[in-house]
Amino acid sequence: MPHPHVIQWPDSDFGVRIPAKFLEQIGVRENDEVEIFCQGDRAVIRKATGPGRKAEEENLEQ
Repeated sequence: MPHPHVIQWPDSDFGVRIPAKFLEQIGVRENDEVEIFCQGDRAVIRKATGPGRKAEEENLEQ
């Protein structure tokens, strides 16, 4: 398993490079919105869902 490193951007935010195969497993592609949250000592990343998300996708299709 790869061991990504945490990097700091010039604006003080941090980033982690995520291997493409991990994102493919959860159905995330370039420019998709994701939700990031903590569960105990774990960071969880998942494709964004929610009340407003479906409406946004429908507007893009029209």
